[in-house]
Amino acid sequence: TDFIQSSLNNLGIDFYFPHPRATNLPFKIKYINSNQILEDFYIQSYETSNISLYTFLSTSILHIKEINPDCTVYVLYNDYLLTKYHDIYKIFLDKNITMIKI
Repeated sequence: TDFIQSSLNNLGIDFYFPHPRATNLPFKIKYINSNQILEDFYIQSYETSNISLYTFLSTSILHIKEINPDCTVYVLYNDYLLTKYHDIYKIFLDKNITMIKI
């Protein structure tokens, strides 16, 4: 939790879109409360808002890049995550999604 919180702070991230099944929301950040999944929320918002998306592992960004190839998307990683979730990070790399080591 501290690692994620410090990453949010260091990157200047303003809002957090929790996973729909998330029940514990421990971060000190503004949450986007929506009944929609991220992709649907993005579709309704991106034409009127300047949205950059940051994620550790969410595959939702793959769908969003299909919807809007110009969307700014960043995948956050460290050595532990890259090793443990190598397959999904390889997909992000193969899709030319910008990766930021934190």
